Amino acid sequence: MNKKKNTLKEIKKEGFTPLTEWTWRDGRIRLTSIDWDKYSGWLYVFVVDGAAMYVGETSRLLRERMADYTGNTGEQPTRLRNLIACELKSKRPVLVYGRPEKDTSRRLREEARLRETLDPPWNL
Repeated sequence: MNKKKNTLKEIKKEGFTPLTEWTWRDGRIRLTSIDWDKYSGWLYVFVVDGAAMYVGETSRLLRERMADYTGNTGEQPTRLRNLIACELKSKRPVLVYGRPEKDTSRRLREEARLRETLDPPWNL
């Protein structure tokens, strides 16, 4: 299967819109805002230099999932928090794009498809 180009243009074609970005403040990563719709079920993408670095999904409120990356909540959020922090310390913005998807089976299929087509390097 041919991979799509991993570009912001392709991410937007998939229906993702910009939500916020990560910042480095007081020795921690933080979001610049949490101003998006307050419902459960999201696909999200972390974007650096116009490329998808990570594709994720959550059945929870997106702000709750994003909070996992700022605290000590497990191995995966810690790994991603460190990757985000490294980019921010290097003065490269880390943008968060999102797309609501309430249907669990569709959301999981879409996440797998996007990981395959975008091939984001932070997804293991």
